[in-house]
Amino acid sequence: MKTFSAEHLLALAAILAVVGGVVTAARLRPGAWTVPVCRALAIVLVVNESSWWAWLALQGTYSISYALPFQLCDIACFVAAAALWTRRPLLVELT
Repeated sequence: MKTFSAEHLLALAAILAVVGGVVTAARLRPGAWTVPVCRALAIVLVVNESSWWAWLALQGTYSISYALPFQLCDIACFVAAAALWTRRPLLVELT
């Protein structure tokens, strides 16, 4: 997928719509439904990050110098997943 192609822009618009909808719904109607949504999003984040590492390994391009798994973005992804799962204020602030 090329950057700023129709498919790329459509995917970005879909992500924006879903995130905007969930945030708006949580603000307007908070409740018990937010816990499973947060946990589902946490699972998506962990699966996405883990599948990236697996894809690199299957392509034969995984190396410590190329994809060190402890880069700031990788850590932020797992901290965000932990914040969504546990809803602890410190993890939310770190994210």
